[in-house]
Amino acid sequence: MQFKSKITRNNHSAISDSFQKIIWALVVDVAIHSGHFETRKKLLEKYCEDENLIYTELENNLHLFFELLEDYNKTNDIRLYLFLKLQARYCFIDESSLDFLLTPPINRESIDKTRNDKDYSSESPIAVSSVGNGGIIGGHLIGLY
Repeated sequence: MQFKSKITRNNHSAISDSFQKIIWALVVDVAIHSGHFETRKKLLEKYCEDENLIYTELENNLHLFFELLEDYNKTNDIRLYLFLKLQARYCFIDESSLDFLLTPPINRESIDKTRNDKDYSSESPIAVSSVGNGGIIGGHLIGLY
């Protein structure tokens, strides 16, 4: 599978399958086997040159990914999972591979339910106005002239 990214040089927008496998091996080594990212930097930099990628951008994205993964595995926060999923794209990691790294695996149905079925009936609407002619109710401006 080819990934597209804005971090490539010379308008090349995909990476090779072999480079994607190298990135995945690095991620698994660091995330699961407690490997050190610092020892793999030179190898990653060489492959970035071969693929015409900007190494510093990929390095920064991977650092952020590892920090998010560590935080998610501590908290299991759904919002953090959504951000982690987005960050994985910048590191050329597909979603099914991401789920392999998570402890415990995320239940996608709970994400959809949380995002779509939030019960707003218990929240009181905000109605504030200095003259009583309008205000903000449920996030919408009402009756302002």
